[in-house]
Amino acid sequence: MGCITGLAVGDILGCPVEGLSYQDIQRRYGEVRGLVEQEYSHHWRLPGLHSDDTQQALAVIIALQSHQGLNNQGKHAAEDVAKRLATIYVEGFLADLGRDAFGCWRGTGRGFRTVVENLYWHSKSEGWPFGLGVQSAGLGAVMRIPPVGLLVESNASILAVVKNITQITHTDPLAVISSYVIAFAVSLLSKVTHDDFNKQDFLNTLVEETEIAEETIFNAFPEKKSERIMSSLLRIFEKLNTSIPPGQAMRNIVDTVYQITGKRLPPLSGYAPSGVVASLYFFLHNWDNPIEGVLMAINAGGDTDTIGAIVGSLFGTLYGPEVYKKFASMVVGLDVLVDTVYNYKKHDKKDPIGNFIDRESNLTALENYFRQAYRKIS
Repeated sequence: MGCITGLAVGDILGCPVEGLSYQDIQRRYGEVRGLVEQEYSHHWRLPGLHSDDTQQALAVIIALQSHQGLNNQGKHAAEDVAKRLATIYVEGFLADLGRDAFGCWRGTGRGFRTVVENLYWHSKSEGWPFGLGVQSAGLGAVMRIPPVGLLVESNASILAVVKNITQITHTDPLAVISSYVIAFAVSLLSKVTHDDFNKQDFLNTLVEETEIAEETIFNAFPEKKSERIMSSLLRIFEKLNTSIPPGQAMRNIVDTVYQITGKRLPPLSGYAPSGVVASLYFFLHNWDNPIEGVLMAINAGGDTDTIGAIVGSLFGTLYGPEVYKKFASMVVGLDVLVDTVYNYKKHDKKDPIGNFIDRESNLTALENYFRQAYRKIS
């Protein structure tokens, strides 16, 4: 519950300022300290309502429901989870909510929409749902992944599920390993209390496990077998003091990503490897102050809802849901989050996929009414 609450809080606090730079946020809001009113650009967001970041994480929980624990059950179980998730994507897309809606899904990017439409049109093709994703190492592969680290038991099974889920939408192996880093980080954090947490032990184990996972992943991609990008990027923390200010840390991350990948990208722009390292910095820099950690990540600008969601899930896993109680009243879909988590182990006659689509469709319809009213007032 802490993991998914933190993910949702980071998502809803980051939504109104998504796409703004650090300077833009300062100029418009001074500093984000809670839920702010979006006063620019598109107005599709109902304040306090989670976007597709949280929707997809909830969908992952439901996809895992039929394979609870999933400890060394083999590749077929992981493939079944991916197929179930793809089914949720398509059924959500088919929810009829009007011309401007992408089914029940909110705030989706072009890549996700393209993949889901491909999943729908090619639903009878051999090998479905694989082979229809986009060649991308985008952070959208990572935002939905934290629950896997909690609900799947062994490291090998976590990697198998992450690989299959990721390749529905993102075919670049860097998207797979970036997602695995966060899933494994969540798994590590679920095994300690915040009183027992040791930053260096956490980082050492994360780097070691990432190197093992890279060997497995890149064996499937012979042309990229020599790439060990994520473990190399994580080693930035060997020389990067996590207590340095965020501006300096982000510049160091940019330089390191450029040295290793040849890509000079803002660390918060949506490129998964740099976004994961930036998220870990915000977590480690503020590991003993969860709220400040999430707010710092959001105020840094860029892909604020996704970075906020990832950072929020890390803190939520370590500290539990109570750390976010000051924001609970702001979360419009809180009942959906709670029910999805607490119904995970139930085996009643209700269709969990249909129930999820219905409830998210109701929330999307509510947001559509808000948009219409907002436009009239404007």
